[in-house]
Amino acid sequence: MEILTMGTNLLYLACAGILADAGIIAYKSFTKVSKTGSAYKGKPKEIENYLGTTGARLSMNVQLSENAMYEHVIVFGKTGSKKTTTQYLPNLLSNDFPKSSLIIFDMKGEIFEATSNYQQNTCGRKVVVYSPLRPEISIGINPLAICEDITQIRKLAMVLIANADKSFSESSSGGAEWKNMTMSLMCAALAYCKHKGGEQCNITSALDLVVNHTNNELEMLFRNSTTEVMDQWNIFKTCLNATGGISSSIKITLASALQIFLDYKIAATSSKDEFRPEMLRKTPIALYVIYPETSSDYIAPLMATIFSQLIDYNLEYFDKNPKSLPIFNFLDEYCNAGYLPAFNHTITAARSRKFSFNICIHDVRQLFRLYGQDLTYTILNNASCKVVLPGISEPTTLDFISTIAGESEISIQNESTTGEKTTVNTSKQKKRLYTSNEVRCLDDDTCLIIINNKQAVPDKLNIYHKHKIYNDRVVKQYL
Repeated sequence: MEILTMGTNLLYLACAGILADAGIIAYKSFTKVSKTGSAYKGKPKEIENYLGTTGARLSMNVQLSENAMYEHVIVFGKTGSKKTTTQYLPNLLSNDFPKSSLIIFDMKGEIFEATSNYQQNTCGRKVVVYSPLRPEISIGINPLAICEDITQIRKLAMVLIANADKSFSESSSGGAEWKNMTMSLMCAALAYCKHKGGEQCNITSALDLVVNHTNNELEMLFRNSTTEVMDQWNIFKTCLNATGGISSSIKITLASALQIFLDYKIAATSSKDEFRPEMLRKTPIALYVIYPETSSDYIAPLMATIFSQLIDYNLEYFDKNPKSLPIFNFLDEYCNAGYLPAFNHTITAARSRKFSFNICIHDVRQLFRLYGQDLTYTILNNASCKVVLPGISEPTTLDFISTIAGESEISIQNESTTGEKTTVNTSKQKKRLYTSNEVRCLDDDTCLIIINNKQAVPDKLNIYHKHKIYNDRVVKQYL
């Protein structure tokens, strides 16, 4: 009996202990005050997993590793925000990157002048200039000669048409019909000129073929060519009959939209087959792409075509040759390159193929105009690193940066007086770590770096002319 009583008492004590623990846990849960915001201004050491000595230097204390570069960088910086002097010149006057090739967008030619000598004589890269409006200094790149089959020719035609005339709305029926018909017509002409080879194997010859021949003449020419050419021509005729379209008006519109290929300078640089995309994977090259910013709309069909091929062919080449050289892109004024179809997928695929994008844009709305809102946010999300330079004033961009920087917690004190008694109550509230106005008012020598899921890190700009090490490396080389 005593043993039974003792066991019962122990059971009661155990139950009481369990209930007491439960009560304490419930009390702690009930009384715990969770943080309303967790963002704070980070330090470079907090992003150390992304830092190294073989990638781009973004600021005084932040230099990325090679692997972090393959996750891509987007720099937000308007004209005059020091993007050239802080993002491009310091990196191109350093020999930090592994053995690799570089693609450098250089609107004014000033990056070439300051860095080409160093790239050639210290970094060991062959310096190549592509300047389509200056054939006397430019290598020739022939987009049609690069194409190997009808699939690649169709993609060439697609990029040309997509950038030919922004006045044709993607959503309007007129614009869609025009694109469908011109796509097959241009593809047939390109495939025919590719088949003929020699001096006819270029975009200018294909456009000339379409503009200066009647449909009957084209029928005879294409009939004596390849099956692929006739297939595209038959698609054009079917679309023409289905829509009741007028062939002459389609040709006139196509000639007007792609008239840059009748420009003797463009014809000269796009007809010579002197450079192939895969060269960048085989030997270290610094490819400087130089053309005036004021001509970007004019040559958008060509630039989008060239850059699309530089990307696509090198991604495919790496799949077959995984030990080939990495490629790092420094793309100042990226949006001037025109519309690249499926770029939201390309930027993702490039990660595993050692093809790094360092893209500079003025603001988010620049990408909106090219890709629309949804695809723009997909592109931004697939660039793990964002660098914000001072002076941005575009509202959508300010709000985007403010939002992804997160919200912090602040304490708010409220005083209330009743008679002679004053009561102070403190409450926790959340506030954006950087409001839109605080982003707009970043100090002139400060940038904001946001990497992946880490806290936003403010840091001093790395301005090249303030450092003797960079100045000593500049040997001016003029075009």
